[in-house]
Amino acid sequence: MKKTLITALLTAIAAQGTAQADDGTATTGYAFLMLATTSGMKTTMAVEGLEITVNGSQLVAANNVERRTFSLSDLATMQFTNETVATAIDAATMPDDDEGVDVFSLSGMALGHYTSIDDCRDKLTPGVYVVRQAGKTTKIQLR
Repeated sequence: MKKTLITALLTAIAAQGTAQADDGTATTGYAFLMLATTSGMKTTMAVEGLEITVNGSQLVAANNVERRTFSLSDLATMQFTNETVATAIDAATMPDDDEGVDVFSLSGMALGHYTSIDDCRDKLTPGVYVVRQAGKTTKIQLR
């Protein structure tokens, strides 16, 4: 019963976000689908190539770029939008000073403040990191 209700809801949401183009193909007036969990986490996915399926107690959303799985019991809302939500990296609190290098994990967790890029390279394990130096944020890969 729950699966049928969720499938009907997804169909209604998809119908609301789509329109018919002149050539007969489906188009959307929105660029993203935003999914919010009961914990407050919000995720956006590009609508282009988006397919949503229900597999048991999981909602699977996949497009041309990514595939994400959500527990149906954890989903609070789904809506089409033209705006992306801030990622953990966007929302991370950055120190005010421009001296040194601030390093973050890809999930946005602050890992430390270092005097230079070379200093953080010497102290961090191999991986991909987000660094902020002199007001500029970039990704680096340490090998």
